[in-house]
Amino acid sequence: TTRRHRKATRQKKSINSHIHWAGPKRSNPQLYVTDPKGRKFTAITKRPGQNLDPSYSPDGKQVLFVGCPHFICFQTSYEIYLMNADGTGEAQRLTTNNLRDHDPYFSPDGRKVAWLTQTAAVSLTAIAGTWAIQIMELGENQEPKMVIDDGHINSYPAFSPSGEHIYFHRLTYGGNVKGFHIYRIGTDGAGLQPMTAHLKGDQEYPNAY
Repeated sequence: TTRRHRKATRQKKSINSHIHWAGPKRSNPQLYVTDPKGRKFTAITKRPGQNLDPSYSPDGKQVLFVGCPHFICFQTSYEIYLMNADGTGEAQRLTTNNLRDHDPYFSPDGRKVAWLTQTAAVSLTAIAGTWAIQIMELGENQEPKMVIDDGHINSYPAFSPSGEHIYFHRLTYGGNVKGFHIYRIGTDGAGLQPMTAHLKGDQEYPNAY
């Protein structure tokens, strides 16, 4: 995949005067935390495989990330995990779909998570594969729900302040709209709406506040 449909190395996300990131070994990166001045480095994971894409909860107490259940880690092993931001306790695995998951983000109230999932591999008609957006309510016995999976690239989900909509960037294969553009959709999958289709060039990485 490329930066065009997800930030493959988006490694630093901060809140409450702390910084999380993934590093330093590409073969087995871990999550670290430090203060804004780069002092007091602390590893908060010691896990096998890849540990990537950290993202804070709104209250700064928890971190979402992408990890693997085993040391031998294929891209289809990338799953979404949740853990305490200070590294205490065990990481909780949220997905078990055996699909490539990336870029998890909390809703503003901290009760939901949205992320992107590769649902089909690269092909002649989908040169970067197809990517879907899923959401999940946090809590016991909750299952992921598909928001959009329509054979195109749907990436980088960002909740609206109300938590009722998701903004994301999207590329459609073979369509009249060229490049990446920002769209909005309800968390129930209804009401897909283009926001920047009238603009030229790629429009990516939305944020709502």
